[in-house]
This record gives sequence, structure tokens and C-alpha cells, in this order.
Amino acid sequence: FIDALQDDINYQTHISRAKFEEICHDLLERASKPIEAALKMANMTLDEVDAVEMIGGAMRVPKVQEAVRDSLEGKIELGMHLNSDESMALGAAFHGANVSTSFKVRHVGLADVNPFPIAVDLTDLAVGKEEKKGGGGLFGKKKDDDDKKKKKGGDGDEWAKHATIFKLGSKVGVKKTIAFSYDKDVHVEVNYEENDNLPIGTGLSIEQYDVSGIAEFAKEMAEKELGTPKVSLQFELDGSGITKLIKAEAVVEEIVMVEEEVEVEDEEEKKEDSEEKAEEKKDDADKEAETETKEDDTKEEKKEEKKKKTKTVQKEKKKKHVRALSV
Repeated sequence: FIDALQDDINYQTHISRAKFEEICHDLLERASKPIEAALKMANMTLDEVDAVEMIGGAMRVPKVQEAVRDSLEGKIELGMHLNSDESMALGAAFHGANVSTSFKVRHVGLADVNPFPIAVDLTDLAVGKEEKKGGGGLFGKKKDDDDKKKKKGGDGDEWAKHATIFKLGSKVGVKKTIAFSYDKDVHVEVNYEENDNLPIGTGLSIEQYDVSGIAEFAKEMAEKELGTPKVSLQFELDGSGITKLIKAEAVVEEIVMVEEEVEVEDEEEKKEDSEEKAEEKKDDADKEAETETKEDDTKEEKKEEKKKKTKTVQKEKKKKHVRALSV
């Protein structure tokens, strides 16, 4: 039965199970691929899996059950103990409660992972503005556009960097920081990396940022004859799987000489103490009781008489010049 197939007219017919399985043959073959992909992502084998529970509407189809059992190679019994529809809705509700900021509930142990690898491309701000095309998502840059861009930038003269910040299968709700040395403003592009699991036609571009303030900061540091700023960009993959740039700053370290006063002991007093101790040891055998009391008294008196002496020394210290950048 197909509701409103054309011009609000419903379509209804009867087919045999054999005919249905023949029509859906290519789709049924895909039933075991998620199991293979999950084992590969987790770097595990079937021997390391304790149990498998099947959920979702497809668990009602006998041919799907057969395909999944075949993929388990008879090593694990296929469990179908949960309500196929309620389990999906309940899991979504638990996950929504975990990530929601509107109300507070007891945390339910659900671990979500990143399904697609996410990378960052850095270019000079002037170059990035010329190549900037639209936003991300379905209306952003497509795979063909990305290939053309890579071919255009083949001269190797332009500054550019590429880094994968969130790998396939990594946990969500984490932060990553990339650092590099540069003296100009940069254009930051957050993209999906080329991946077989990415749906065909999906735009690769997720977010684009213009980070400014680096050139001005570098100029100020150059006037002070200091080095190139070290730029740090912090990205977050939140619990909902959304990637964004949350912090950008530039740092330059300067070595400065500072004068410090340190305490020193008088060498003459040290010599006197050592001579007195040697003489006291000789008289210990004859006057043990008397010398003990005298030693205590003389030590206490000398501690009071000792004066702390200091001298000035020069030490190297690192001084950080930090500048928050505009995004």
C-alpha cells in the first residue's frame, strides 16, 4: 500500500514474499554492511562481541534477519527482545535529555561518536576571500568544486595548511586545538573529508571563518624585534555533532633578564661552626651532660645572632605577549 502515489490517489496491490524479496534483493544485500563497518571502526572481531540486539522496523522482515544471522556466522545469537519502534524512540529521547540545556535530568549512559572525519583548511585571508563560495551544508561547496579548487592551487607558492581535527569514530563533546606560526590574517574552513560513507551530493563545507588581528599583532612584535606569532585555534565538536571555532589567540614569547635577590650564608660563620663542632666532640667523653646543655644554649644564641645576607643575581624569564583574535 502506497499512500497518495499520484494526484492524491492511493496505490494498493498484493505481491508474494518471494516476489518482494526478488524486488528488494539489492537492498537486502546491504543489511550486513553496517555490522562490518561497526567492527572495522571499533577494530574488533566477532569473537570479541558478547551479544547483538536487533532494533528498528526492518527487524520484522525475515530476509533481513537471515542476512544479519549470516553475517554473524553463527557465532552469536541474534537477539530480538526489544520493541522495534519504542526502542528507537526511547533512545532518541534519552539522548535528547542528555544534550538538552533546558532541563536537568539524571545522565543516561549513551556514548555517541563522530560518523564522518572533519578537517580544517587554512589559507591566507586574501586568498580565502577570493575562493569563498556560499555557506556549508547542502547549499555549500560540492565535491566537484573542491576538486577544482585543489587543482587551481597547484603552484605551491600560496601558504596553506590542512589538518584532520576530529577523526572517524572519535567521541563527541570534545575540544581540539591546532597551533601554527604565521604573521598574516587567515581564512579558516571546516570541512568534511572525502569519505565513502558521506552521502552522495553532500556539501563538504561546514563552516568558514575569517580570523583577523594576526597581521597587526605581528607588526607590533616586529617593531620590538620579536619573533613570529604562534596562532592557536580551538575547535569544539559538541554533543550534537556540531563543529565550530570557539577560541582564537596569538602568542609571542620574549626572553627577559630580571634581577632577583637571593639569600646567601656567610662563609666565615660556616668555618667557625665547623671548628667549634670538632672541639666539642673531643670533650664529649669527659663532660657529656654539661656539654649537651651548653651546646644547645650556644646554638640558639648563634641562630639569633646570624644575619641573613642577600645578593643580586640576573635570571632569564619568559614573558608572554597574548592577543585575542577577531573571528
